[in-house]
Amino acid sequence: MAIQTKPISTEEFERMAEAGLLSKQYREELIRGIIVKKMTPNPPHATCVTRLQYMFILRFGSATATVRVQNPIRIPPNSMPEPDIALLKWRADLYEGMHPSAEEVLLLIEVSDITLDNDRNVKAPLYAEGGIPEYWIVNIQEEVVEVYSDLAEGSYSSVHRVGRGETLTLPQGLSGIVAVDDILG
Repeated sequence: MAIQTKPISTEEFERMAEAGLLSKQYREELIRGIIVKKMTPNPPHATCVTRLQYMFILRFGSATATVRVQNPIRIPPNSMPEPDIALLKWRADLYEGMHPSAEEVLLLIEVSDITLDNDRNVKAPLYAEGGIPEYWIVNIQEEVVEVYSDLAEGSYSSVHRVGRGETLTLPQGLSGIVAVDDILG
């Protein structure tokens, strides 16, 4: 007799976390109903995430955007990824008592070193299907930022790479530009 499994929902995942049923050793995220162990960040990854965090907090301060670092985003019906950086629509309560949904996202960023294939082939389609308007992958190995934008029928119709010496325009709902050199250090 075969064992049947079914994907779990975001609600079931949250209840498991609240009950302490998830690993205490590893960070986990829910991707398409499957609990996935997250990689432990290496120093270049951690430094880049911290650099982005400081950059956006200093840029947006308060009442412009909420900056969240490695925290869940709810993407129905059964995903709760933890992007490295999420720029969200401003809320004075900072999303207290709830994880933000895809509708609140202005920009998601994954810093990628050894997870590049997953960030391109698993996360990008998931974010597009969830309606995330723009997604950046900071590709540490190649020193570029890959920009996924222009949602069309659940996928990004535009993907371009921006390298050192170039700038990125922040998506709608945010203002300004960001130098790739400031992201990569």
